[in-house]
Amino acid sequence: METPPPQTESTKPTDADIAAFEQQLGRPPRGLRAIAHRCP
Repeated sequence: METPPPQTESTKPTDADIAAFEQQLGRPPRGLRAIAHRCP
């Protein structure tokens, strides 16, 4: 059995994160609490 990769810490969304979500969704995001994973 393979060992799963280590978990990463979730981070608080920045203003840029919120703006990106709003642009993608076409509306302000609802219920946004944390960013679970960021691509390197």
